[in-house]
Amino acid sequence: MCRTPAKAAPPPFPLRTVGLLLLITLADSIVITFLMPMVPYMVRNYGVAEEDVGFSAGSLASAYNLAGLFSGFFWGRISDTYGRRPVLLFGLLSTGATVVWFGLAGPAPHIQQHPHRPFCVRARRRPCRHRTLCHSRPSLRAGSLSSAITARVVGGLLNSNQAVTRAMLREVTPEAHRARAFASVGQAWHCGVAANLSFLPTHPAPAPSPSPSRPHPRPHRN
Repeated sequence: MCRTPAKAAPPPFPLRTVGLLLLITLADSIVITFLMPMVPYMVRNYGVAEEDVGFSAGSLASAYNLAGLFSGFFWGRISDTYGRRPVLLFGLLSTGATVVWFGLAGPAPHIQQHPHRPFCVRARRRPCRHRTLCHSRPSLRAGSLSSAITARVVGGLLNSNQAVTRAMLREVTPEAHRARAFASVGQAWHCGVAANLSFLPTHPAPAPSPSPSRPHPRPHRN
C-alpha cells in the first residue's frame, strides 16, 4: 500500500510584523479623519465667509487624499528600489511633521490697545514706556486656511504608507494566513475612523482670552 505523504504544517503567523503594519494603518486612518468632526468650525475660525464654508471645508478635508492619489505610484517605485521599511519610516516622520504644521498653521497674534495710551502699539509712533505688555496672547482662532491646506497637501505627497503597507503585508505573510492578515487591515482602519468620530470633540478648543492688563503704577514724585 502506498501512503500519502503527510502535509507539512503551515508556517506560523507573523504576528509582530503584521501588528506593526496594522499600527501604521491605524495611524494613517487617524491622520486622514481626525479633522472631519470639526472641519466646518475650523474653517469659520479662519475667517471664511459663511457662503464659502462648504467649499473651503471640502477642500481642506480632501486635500490629503487628493495629494496621496498622485504620490502613490512614486513611493511604490521608491519602495521597490530601496526597500519597504525606509519608505514607511519616512512616511511616518513626514506625517508627524505635517500634522504639527497643520496644528500651527498661520497663528496671528491680536494686538490689544492699551487703556491708557491707545496709540502706543497700533500706531508705533513712539515706544511704549509701560512695564506691562500691550500685546495679547496669540489667538488660535486666527490662522491661515491656505497654510492649513498646504500642510495637508504636503502630508499627502510625502506619505503613501497604505500602498506600501499592503505590498509588505503580502510579502511577509504566508499564503495560509494571507486572508486573515488582509482582513485585519480593514479592521484597523475602521477602528481609527470610529475612534475619531466617537471620541474627538466636535468643536475645536476655544481661543485663549487675552490677559487683562494691570493698571500701571504711577511714578512717585518727590
